[in-house]
This record gives sequence, C-alpha cells and structure tokens, in this order.
Amino acid sequence: MTVGILCSLQDCPVAADGQCLEGFGDPRECPNSSELAAGEDSSVDDEADEDEFGVDLAGGDTSIDEALESAPSDSAWISLGGDRALTPEEADLVARNAPCRLVLVAGEFESGKTTLVVELYAQFLRGPFAGATFGGSHTLRALDARHHPARVESGEPVPVTDRTGEEDMRLVHLRIQREARVHNLLFSDVRGEFFENIIDGAAVSAEVPLAGRANVCLLLIDGAGVANVLHRQSMISRAQLLIAGLTEPGGLRDGTPVMILLTKGDLLSADVKAWASSHMDSLSELAARRHLVPRALIVAARPLDSAQFGLEEVLDGVLPAPPDRLARVVEVQPGDRQFWIQPEVVP
Repeated sequence: MTVGILCSLQDCPVAADGQCLEGFGDPRECPNSSELAAGEDSSVDDEADEDEFGVDLAGGDTSIDEALESAPSDSAWISLGGDRALTPEEADLVARNAPCRLVLVAGEFESGKTTLVVELYAQFLRGPFAGATFGGSHTLRALDARHHPARVESGEPVPVTDRTGEEDMRLVHLRIQREARVHNLLFSDVRGEFFENIIDGAAVSAEVPLAGRANVCLLLIDGAGVANVLHRQSMISRAQLLIAGLTEPGGLRDGTPVMILLTKGDLLSADVKAWASSHMDSLSELAARRHLVPRALIVAARPLDSAQFGLEEVLDGVLPAPPDRLARVVEVQPGDRQFWIQPEVVP
C-alpha cells in the first residue's frame, strides 16, 4: 500500500497538495513521479549537510556524474561529455541522476533540425543567452563536432551542418541555469527519414518511440521549400500529415506543447512570410484539435546575411514555465524508470 507521491522535479508541489507540475490528472502517470511506500518519510532532512544545490556532502557516496548535475554552472564544473550523441539507454542514466526535459525535434530531411539545436548550443559559446547560463553537457564534444562545420576554422566557404549520421534514436544533452533553476534538456537527434515515414502512414510508435515521452515538441518546416512557389503548398500539407501522425496512439501525449517552426526565415520575402503565417495558423488549429498546445513561429537559426531571430523564443518554449506559487522542495530520488517508456499505473 502507498501513502504518497514523490517527484524528481524540484518545484513540483505533488507531495504537498497532490497537484502535478506537468499537468497529469493522476500524478502516478507522470514520468517524474514515484510512489512512496508506507512508513517512508517524504520530508527533506533540514539537518542534512548539503550545499545549495542539494549535493550530500556528508554521505561520501555521491558519484561524479551526480555532482556534475548538481554543481554550480561555472567553468570548474563543466563536463567535457562524450563525442557521440546518447542512445536512449545512455540518456536514461543521465535522467536517473537529475530531472530532464525531453525535447522531440521533428521534421523532414533538411528542415534544419540539427542546425537549430546546434545554434542554441552555440549561443552559450558567446556567454549568457536569453537570461540563461551554460552549465555543461554529457555530449559536449558531440555538440561541438556538429557545430564545427559552421565555424571559420572549419575551412568551409559557408556555414554548414552535417546531416545526422546515426541510424537509430539519439539524443544530445544541454544543461543550463536560469533564474536560479537548473534545467537538463535532452534534444532528440533523429534522421528526417523517420518523420517522412510517419507522414507516409507509418506508426509513430514504431518509427519514433521517443515521441510518447516528449515533454515538448519542436516541429520544423523547411523554409526553403516554402520559399519555392511550386513546393510551398505541399510543405504545409505534409506538415499537417506529420502533426496527425505524431498524435496517433504511442505519439505525443495530450497537452504536450508544440512549437511549429518555419525555419530559414531569412530566405522568405515579406509576401511569403504573410502567406506562411496564415497557413501556420491553420496548422496551430489542427494541433489544438489534436489536443496539443501549439505556438507558431518563423525562425532563422543560421542566416548568411542577416541577424538570427527566433532562438530566444525557442529556448523559452522548451523550458518549463516558472512556478506561479511556492512549492515544497522534495528530495530528488534516483530511480530505475526508463524515461522514454510509459510507466505502468499501479491500481
């Protein structure tokens, strides 16, 4: 028999009043929650010798990874990370040590998925961005390798991004801190062919099983295709099919925020932007009918002859909304839940 719920999200009030921060009617369905067995104490030990980020300084058994996840985001605590994106099993190890938000980056081949994530990371190479500071990454070298072709020292005549080379599901990790809150973000790095298969009718649960565990979805539409008068209507139609496919059983959960992003906005004339905006509104209406929470935006992550725009709004969209009330602090409990698999609900 259980007597309560614990949540790994620091600001979640579920232990205090039963309200789930992620919006689940039954908190046990939330992937960040765990049930408290009878006799266990859910309170935080006020006498424990902990620093301000919750690292147990007295226990002596905190792993290096746990310390990195909990430490201040200054240069002394930045992890070099691996040179390959994480498999779901490797990402699970990261998620066990700290709460993570899974960001599904969806879109067809050459829609700009990898470029968007890489350019978000690149903003922190220049310093704080959008009120946030960089706090390390378990895939730092993988991110840097993806960004290298866009830098002058790569020798490329124009900035480019190598296409995703992995055949299976991969994720990259980014840790940032904003307004005294630490956020661990896991961005999917999935080849466009998987999403094209969903557009063509394949089951989302088979093609992109990560979709069912996503906290937020970035759905990208190739602006270069929309700029072409012969292709633009097809691009919108295929985006409609992708939204429908992603919301089939095993896909995005009801209430999932989705940002519908028209990429390469620097290639679009004012007339094309006006045409695209009206059609993106229709895509938002479709997403809302499919029980998602949509927002449409035109972005330019890596323009050649103009300034970037839209990245700050994208970062705002992938981060959780600030809590609107004080919540009881619940101690983070590492567990064995695989974050990308729907947990069973205990009757």
